[in-house]
Amino acid sequence: MTSAIVLVIAPAQAQQLDNAAPVQAVQVAAEPEVYLPAGTEIPLKMTQTITTRGDSWEEGDQFNLVVAADVRLGDYVIIPQGTKAVGRITWLTSRGAFGKSGKMDIELEYI
Repeated sequence: MTSAIVLVIAPAQAQQLDNAAPVQAVQVAAEPEVYLPAGTEIPLKMTQTITTRGDSWEEGDQFNLVVAADVRLGDYVIIPQGTKAVGRITWLTSRGAFGKSGKMDIELEYI
């Protein structure tokens, strides 16, 4: 585990108020940097119904998802179940004539 040093203000740079204690360095433990391997599956569950019917959704609209199960790396949970995720509709067509279905493209923005 690595540690980090938080901002230290030298007394010559800090403006001291009357009877104020000098600023001191504080050492805190940093979270380790973790990278999931490329191709790691992250199961997502939609929390909203997205449809091409009607005029309720448009290109550019965001929608919500949640992580459906813990994502682990070894024995560690990297992304816990229930973590919020957000997607965006990038392309949308309405239902066509003669029962032709509508289509949409979506992309995940962030977890």
